[in-house]
Amino acid sequence: MNLLKDANNNWSSKRIAGYVIFSVVLFAFVGDLFEKMEINESVANTLIMSAAALLGIGTFEKKH
Repeated sequence: MNLLKDANNNWSSKRIAGYVIFSVVLFAFVGDLFEKMEINESVANTLIMSAAALLGIGTFEKKH
């Protein structure tokens, strides 16, 4: 699972949190499609942006 490991081959907590938040948003959108649940658009946008930020931070990590 190279997606969850950082440049030093350690588990990256930022990437794990990013994928968890991203999966919650995905689950909420699927629930909105099938179950008539309404999702607040600003909450969904905030969660998507925070997941993208957590996943993007790993781009600038350096090897030690």
